[in-house]
Amino acid sequence: MSVIYFTQKLIDKQYLLDTANEDNGLDYETHDNYENLGDTLHSDAGLVSIEKLISLLVDMNSKGANYVSCDWHCDHQELEVHGVLYRASTKEEIQAEIDALQHKTQASKQREIDALEQRLKDLKSE
Repeated sequence: MSVIYFTQKLIDKQYLLDTANEDNGLDYETHDNYENLGDTLHSDAGLVSIEKLISLLVDMNSKGANYVSCDWHCDHQELEVHGVLYRASTKEEIQAEIDALQHKTQASKQREIDALEQRLKDLKSE
């Protein structure tokens, strides 16, 4: 088996509030409460406007995003949408990542060597 690498870059992050009730006439200064009639949704997520969501997705796509991830925040009653550029990595990107990891590993080892050498120097001078 071989490994395939993917490059992902966060392009944008936006939030859509659940304003379905307010969009349809709920006014907290006038109404004490509200009740939903009809079908029960079996979801923990609230409702967001399709028009607003489409507009948000078109905006993210125009900025270069080709995928999105969506998370519902029940405590904030909002949909968090991450626009992501996601594609197969190029050979150059893979090599750059390998080089960066090797540099990071070498730098970590050098810091450890320097600390040990300093500790040895301190012990010899005691």
